[in-house]
Amino acid sequence: MDRAASRPRIDALDPMRALTAVGVVGVHALALTLVFEPHGWLSAVQNLGVVSLHFTRAIFMFITAFALIYVYSGRQINWSSFWRKRAIGVLFPYAFWSLIYMWQMDPASHQSVGAFFHTYIFDLFTGNAAIQLYFILLSLQFYCVFPIFLWLLKKYEHHHWAILAVTFAIQLAMFLFITLLIQNNHLGMGVPWKQIQEYQDRPLLMYPFYFTLGGVAAWHFNAFRTWLASHSRTVLLLLGAGVMSLWIQYTIQVTVLHLDLSELTGVLQPIMLWYSVTVILFAAWAAFRWSATPGRAGRPVGMTFWHELSEASFGVYLLHVFFVVAFIHHLWPWLPVYLPVWMRAMMIWGLSVFCAYGLSIILMHTPLLSRLVGRATSVATWQANMRSLSAKLSIPHHQAMQMTLEEQACEPSTSSGVSGSLSSSSSQPSS
Repeated sequence: MDRAASRPRIDALDPMRALTAVGVVGVHALALTLVFEPHGWLSAVQNLGVVSLHFTRAIFMFITAFALIYVYSGRQINWSSFWRKRAIGVLFPYAFWSLIYMWQMDPASHQSVGAFFHTYIFDLFTGNAAIQLYFILLSLQFYCVFPIFLWLLKKYEHHHWAILAVTFAIQLAMFLFITLLIQNNHLGMGVPWKQIQEYQDRPLLMYPFYFTLGGVAAWHFNAFRTWLASHSRTVLLLLGAGVMSLWIQYTIQVTVLHLDLSELTGVLQPIMLWYSVTVILFAAWAAFRWSATPGRAGRPVGMTFWHELSEASFGVYLLHVFFVVAFIHHLWPWLPVYLPVWMRAMMIWGLSVFCAYGLSIILMHTPLLSRLVGRATSVATWQANMRSLSAKLSIPHHQAMQMTLEEQACEPSTSSGVSGSLSSSSSQPSS
């Protein structure tokens, strides 16, 4: 039997996807408003928030590999269909929004046709069009090597612990190389070291453990879920240890070593590997506990809400920088100056999340435009959704008929129950 086809949907991934996207918006909202903080120690505290949210890329990679392995392991794969789906659902939105970001944020690309195409092609291969698009670039790289990744997990199915150990060692070595040699310029600024420093976070090779951890967890899904459920205290202790170790190192870097901002916010610091793993385990533990606790209808509480946000999260990755930058440029000057910078930054964060999710959901449910956020909504589906929404918003049929009869008779209703209903209905504003 097709193992993947017989597997149930994993509801726990929905809040993980949705909240990871919220965290990514937070990284950029907090980081881009640091320049407004005049006090050094408050800037350091806000920057600690940025550093603490850097687990988001690790969870993004974990979920990407987890979902693919869970779906495609143990089944015959039509690779042409696989590539076509990713080309339409991921590559096309990435290329489209890269073009929009480049046109808006890089005026130099407008100088000539040659400059335009050169910049656009360069941005596609580097994710340079906007600060968040490397997330999508990493996904595309993983899709390219996924057949090999899947083959390795199958061939060495009984050696997954060894694979995890090897990929952990590789990623740790890469992080040490970047932190000790590249960021400190010990190898100079010539070719290729300058390019490695500039694009250090873009290659898939920098993150083999995060992807492998997701793939192995999905391969051994039942065992992984069972372990999390039976080791709640361990997961919470690991999270506490991860957070404390990150904060202690940050404090030492600020107060003793006096490192500059680029070194403090580096996402390729070795400690981020350990810290991100503890957050991944906690996020998975919390999500599985939520999905295993049914509400009144026998489904997890808020399942529809989280599923909608999960479906829209890809669009949030693509869109949110528009809102973060726009709010900083146009809204920030109007925010009360007596509010601390971090509080105004939180407002920018919240507004950006709300607008990015709102626009992504609108596009997601609109025919043709849904392709811009990696979804496919047909005209028939859109019409059905509109009918359903209209039915939910409209006045019940029997109340509408009663209202019509009363208006024709020009007489007040003698039934208190109907009168109350009519009063309530007529008090609502008309569209």
